[in-house]
Amino acid sequence: MSDLDSTVGVLEIGNVVATYFFGIITLQTYFFFRAFPNDKPLVKTAVAAVFGFELGHTITSLHALYIVTVTDFGQPQLIVKLPDSINITLLFEGMITIVVQAFFITRVQRLSKVHKMIIRFFWICAVLRFAASVALTIFGVQTHSTTTYVADWSWLLTTLFALGAFVDLGVALALCVYLYSQRSTSIARTTILLDRLIAFTLTTGLLTSIISVVTVLCYVTMPDNSVWILMYTLLAKSYSNSMMVSLNSRSAVNASAGSNVITLDISRSANQAAHSSDRRSNFRSSHTESNENAGVSVSRVVETRTDSDDNLYTFKGRHEI
Repeated sequence: MSDLDSTVGVLEIGNVVATYFFGIITLQTYFFFRAFPNDKPLVKTAVAAVFGFELGHTITSLHALYIVTVTDFGQPQLIVKLPDSINITLLFEGMITIVVQAFFITRVQRLSKVHKMIIRFFWICAVLRFAASVALTIFGVQTHSTTTYVADWSWLLTTLFALGAFVDLGVALALCVYLYSQRSTSIARTTILLDRLIAFTLTTGLLTSIISVVTVLCYVTMPDNSVWILMYTLLAKSYSNSMMVSLNSRSAVNASAGSNVITLDISRSANQAAHSSDRRSNFRSSHTESNENAGVSVSRVVETRTDSDDNLYTFKGRHEI
């Protein structure tokens, strides 16, 4: 792979794909504020922050491409060090990641019965990953060669990717364990809904984990080029999309759950039958007596509840006879 392929080519491909995903994130954000105007301010702030960080992430990526392809055109010696805007891109990625991971860790903390020490460990890993992103941004600006930067801070980059993958996979598994535990107390239709939620949770969690692992592999096996930067750019977009899809999917989950709610009320029919039986008895016995109204009411209610935060995984059941 030539120098242009591993630098300019990587930046071009990364920016095309990242801009495409930024468009999707923009639509997701618009849909969120239109579909869920009553969500709590904290959730709205998180969504707005992620969108703002994504905007900064996209702008700095495009700026780096412009510097390499226009400002420094015809000066290949300058490709030794990538533009500083690339390092700012790493910082924006770190801010996106910490917000999204905090969102999912908070969900686990509220919904599941995971031990507090595990939750704290998730928080520590997420904060350490963000700190590593800040440190790598500072070191990248100070370093005069990309090769030197990779050689000196390879251990920190590997740690950053490993921490991210661990938190993503751990949170996804914790949510799946919680959802699976609800299957034993659910009816058939609710079980189907739970299975869909488990598959959805695994998909969103595994996506970011897989991209993190691929980024590490590209970085370790191809340290002399910038292919890992391409994957790292896509990692930020995958985080944002996983959070927005998780929030916006509540509409589809509510619609699916609503179609699965069955309420059977036979109290009126039972009372009418009881009154008819009473009249026949009175006619045969030739004497009048006061009969109490008899009725049998059987109801089965399965409720799926979502609150204004994001908790779309709470199920309640009630059976009355």
